[in-house]
Formats: sequence, structure tokens, C-alpha cells
Amino acid sequence: MPYEVKWYVENRVAITLNWGELTATEMEATNHELRVLLDNSTEPLHLIVDTRPVSRIPQGFDRMIRAMRVVQAKPTFQVAIMVTPSPLLRFFGILVSNLTQARYSTASDFVGANETLLRADSTLQGQLPNPDDWEGWHNDKNQAAP
Repeated sequence: MPYEVKWYVENRVAITLNWGELTATEMEATNHELRVLLDNSTEPLHLIVDTRPVSRIPQGFDRMIRAMRVVQAKPTFQVAIMVTPSPLLRFFGILVSNLTQARYSTASDFVGANETLLRADSTLQGQLPNPDDWEGWHNDKNQAAP
């Protein structure tokens, strides 16, 4: 399955890592795992979605909306950040955030994601991982992300 769901910062920032051809079934499985992860946290929550190595996304705008609503349903949710160089994914992310009225931003790498997180929540200062530790996670999927 071309996805992984885990904590970027324990109980504060969730991350979904996606690669390859992402199917609708895998997107729904990602959402389920994300919901389980987020249900165990009472802290202010943020989400990073790294789609840089995704070669194909499922058709159907409704799936992206459902994905955003998974995190938006948490009362402590603050911001979602999509890490992508794709203008098309950035555009769809903006449309979804407008439809769901979720706080949303994009970044081209983890340095930008960390900067956005700190602007959204200064209490994360000193807790964010080194972006260099995450940048190459998708280069070798035989090795787990940090």
C-alpha cells in the first residue's frame, strides 16, 4: 500500500506519507488510520500530507473532501499542510479547504511545512523534527520514514 500514517510530533502533528499510484481504497484506509491516530490526542492538532512522490491520485473530488473532514471533525484541529510541488494538487487542496472551511496551506518541502506549523502554533517551537531527517523518506520505501 502506498501510504503511511504516523506522528510527525507525538500527539500534536500527524503526517500522511503517500507514494506511487494512490487508489480510492488506499485513500479511505489512510483516512481510517488517521482518524484512529487523531482520536487519541487532546492537544491542538495539525496535519501534514506529503504527496510529492504520488504519481496518480484517484478521481473524485468527494474523496479529498472526506479526507479533510476526517481531521476537521476534531475540535482541536488547527491547520493542514500539503507538501507538494504540483500546481494541480495545490489547486485541489485550496478548493477542498474552501468547501470545508478548513485552515489549509501548502509547502514545497519540510522546511516550509515547519515554518507554516510555527506560524500556526508557536507552542511547537523546539518540538519540530529536523526537516532534513524527513526529506528523503520516499527515496527508498524499503526503509521506514523517521
